[in-house]
Amino acid sequence: MKQKFTSRISLILFLALTTFSKAQTLVPYLQSATPTSIYISWKTNSDAQTLVQYGTASNALNTSVNGVNQILSDVGYPNNYYYHSVQLKNLLPNTLYYYKVTTGSLTSTVCSFKTLPLPGNAATVDGHIRFLIMGDNELESPKQFDSLMVKAKRKCEQKFSGAINENISGILMLGDQVYEGTLSSYENVHFGKSKYLSSLLPIQTAIGENELSGTLGLNAYEKLFYYDSLTYKGISSHTENYYAYQVGNVLIINLSTEHTGNTQFAWLQQIYTAATTDASVHWIISLGHRPYPAEQFVG
Repeated sequence: MKQKFTSRISLILFLALTTFSKAQTLVPYLQSATPTSIYISWKTNSDAQTLVQYGTASNALNTSVNGVNQILSDVGYPNNYYYHSVQLKNLLPNTLYYYKVTTGSLTSTVCSFKTLPLPGNAATVDGHIRFLIMGDNELESPKQFDSLMVKAKRKCEQKFSGAINENISGILMLGDQVYEGTLSSYENVHFGKSKYLSSLLPIQTAIGENELSGTLGLNAYEKLFYYDSLTYKGISSHTENYYAYQVGNVLIINLSTEHTGNTQFAWLQQIYTAATTDASVHWIISLGHRPYPAEQFVG
């Protein structure tokens, strides 16, 4: 009798631990920020509810916004990849906001983000605009990507006093953020490893060759990111592949080295022509995955 009782206790503990280990934690992912808007995304295994509550004080999240939900499928995800997205609009420029996301019975911790400054303005009280730049973060194991994100966060906190998003305007990633274009790689590599900073700083990515491979290829990239919403002087690429936007006096141009051709070049000419007569642009930073002269990719 004692042996059976012990076995039952062990079984109950095992089931409890198994259930607990599968409990989801909502991790928001910030992207496509502007002076007056931002996208907040997250993933769940079920439930279509997509809710963000936010405000300018951590104890007063007085505004609620419902968003959209996509149910995505891939190998290992039989219609149980729920991708939630909310665009917050009509925000104040260069302002710190607090927020939390909710899906069903799951609610994230209260996080924060800062909107971008208006064109020509600084982002920080000491007159700076700063970015964290990373590239080729594709490895799932060993944990180089985890270590990179943790150490980058620590270094930023060591160098600048105050909240990290009061000092850094965003993260720029230079392509190959995933091992391949699959939902598993995005969940476990890009989103999974970015979790240390993704709820605090908007992340903007570029396309590398890895994003084009896998079962979904670029189709996954186009569904998970909202870069076609970004414009400069009303000029849009109408695609997630390449895009431009302004942060204070910095114009950032994200190019796709996987989509070279006349269409991207014509769009780039429009952007550059507009920038040459824009007094609020002091710097132009272009980003791309493959450097044009590269000894390992001769020609």
